[in-house]
Amino acid sequence: MSQEIKDFFTLSENIQLLRGFLKKLKATEITDSNLAVLAKNVETITHFMLNDGQFFDQNCQTNIEWIGQAFISEIQRFNDQKNTGTKLEDKLDVSIKSIFTSAYRFLCEAEFSSPNDLNHELRQIKTRVDEVIDLFTGNDKQQIIYANYIMPADIAKRLINHPNFNEIKSYNEKYDNAEKLKSDWSIELDNKEKAVNALKNKLDEYKTGFNFVGLFKGFNDLSSSKRKELNWALGFLIVLASLAIAPVGVELYLLMFKTETIKNHYLDLLKYAILPTLTLQIVLVYFFRVALFNYKSVKAQLLQLELRKTLCQFIQSYSTYAKEMKTTDNSSLEKFENLIFSGIIANEENLPSTFDGLEQLGKIIQSLKSS
Repeated sequence: MSQEIKDFFTLSENIQLLRGFLKKLKATEITDSNLAVLAKNVETITHFMLNDGQFFDQNCQTNIEWIGQAFISEIQRFNDQKNTGTKLEDKLDVSIKSIFTSAYRFLCEAEFSSPNDLNHELRQIKTRVDEVIDLFTGNDKQQIIYANYIMPADIAKRLINHPNFNEIKSYNEKYDNAEKLKSDWSIELDNKEKAVNALKNKLDEYKTGFNFVGLFKGFNDLSSSKRKELNWALGFLIVLASLAIAPVGVELYLLMFKTETIKNHYLDLLKYAILPTLTLQIVLVYFFRVALFNYKSVKAQLLQLELRKTLCQFIQSYSTYAKEMKTTDNSSLEKFENLIFSGIIANEENLPSTFDGLEQLGKIIQSLKSS
């Protein structure tokens, strides 16, 4: 609890008074042994007040406020009195006892307020005060008893009722509320964090899903293109098959139903038409073979695309799964990746060469010449 420190023992005027008092006390002859002991104790306390005034200022604020001015007045009166007269001993007895009780109160408060122990000499004074308490009477004795037993409670009561102490109590309440609020916030933040992490996981799943959806769409578009190509290849294959079969069908028809007409009018023409017809037949068969292979190739490519589309639907969490799998086995998903991300195989190894049909036609011509 912070409060403003009021200077007292460090004030120059008070220091001068205490030095004068100490000097005069040492110069005073005291015949009574008990009074001499009290004077020695007062001298010791005063000595420490002069040497460490800041310590007494910091730890004796209550008695500075309550009896500070009275203490200085007693010191002043002692300094002003003359060391002559028949009643000098009585005056010294009253003054020294009164000054001792005030100094003793400062000593008790310093011990009560300071976190550290007092100097050994000061502790000895406080410990042995009960041995000389019978020397005091009236108010002086009450002050000693008060300093020993009641004053610490009054100081504590004064501190407790200080406005700054109420702020401390209020701070404790606010601190407890802050701790509760912090605990509530921690719980709420943990819940929010869990919710955010759950949303993050969902978003990661959606992101992965959208990535595969995009890949699936690409394969689907390519598959649609290949389906059109397959339909055109099938149509072209049917046309070539029809053209290749047409000459044979015409010949069969003529032989079955127009034999007489051919013998009478077209026999010579048919003889000259045999070679061109055979040549056309071979060319049509060759192109039919090429078209058939192209049809099969497009169909194989379409099958590969359909397989990729199926795998895309199956591996929705591929990125996460691949990361976990590759930590233990780098080759675990190699086949899947090679299949998904490899090119579409056209299977061109059996595709007829461009001059394949001409080579066959040349062989037929050579056999006719040799015959």
